Amino acid sequence: MAPIILVATEDADFSLLLSHALASGGFQAIAIAPRIEDVETRISTSKALIVDSTDIDRALELCRRARSRQRTATVPMMAFIRAQHENHYLKFLKAGVDECVLRPLSPELILSGLRAIITRRDQPGPAPTCRRRSEHIGAMSLDGSTRMLEGPHGKASLSPTEYRILLRMLASPGQVVSRRDLIEAAWPPGRFVDDKTVDVHVSKLRKAIHIATGDKAIRTVRSNGFMANFNKG
Repeated sequence: MAPIILVATEDADFSLLLSHALASGGFQAIAIAPRIEDVETRISTSKALIVDSTDIDRALELCRRARSRQRTATVPMMAFIRAQHENHYLKFLKAGVDECVLRPLSPELILSGLRAIITRRDQPGPAPTCRRRSEHIGAMSLDGSTRMLEGPHGKASLSPTEYRILLRMLASPGQVVSRRDLIEAAWPPGRFVDDKTVDVHVSKLRKAIHIATGDKAIRTVRSNGFMANFNKG
């Protein structure tokens, strides 16, 4: 049976075009209403979620809610953005989207991006030598198998990119890590990643650490990068 991709849209033409594109890559598209309840109902049998952002506010809210719900927190998520809405790209990253694709649709770009985010979500990425599946970092613990941070204040799930950024920072505690270092550690080789994208993911990692510990463990070093310091538990 072909892997199922949920398509959250109310645009029948968009759904039909996307269905053909996904079918050419061996996927089955199932159109659903852009509501978190519909996503939660179907997500257990699906590999990823594609969000149509024709209604920007509604699409952003769906992405935020999907990332905040336990059942959908780790789902690979892609958003399609119309050219006139390109300035909302960073908003979608902050909302938890793994990949943004500009419309009109390019089947090759859709399929390559979809396969990449599914792989990244399924496989957190290479960990440093001898790194354990679960370890304590200051006042929090990190489960490498689930990318879950847990501390005295709560739990927070990391995306694969945020997980790799954290691992890179842990390799240089108390030292400045440049944005270039983080890009090399957290993104595939040859992938174009600008500084703003790095800043968005570091900001999300900061938020996750704060949820778990209440601490502000990562600080920005102007013109250089970032420095992480984790208080001992």
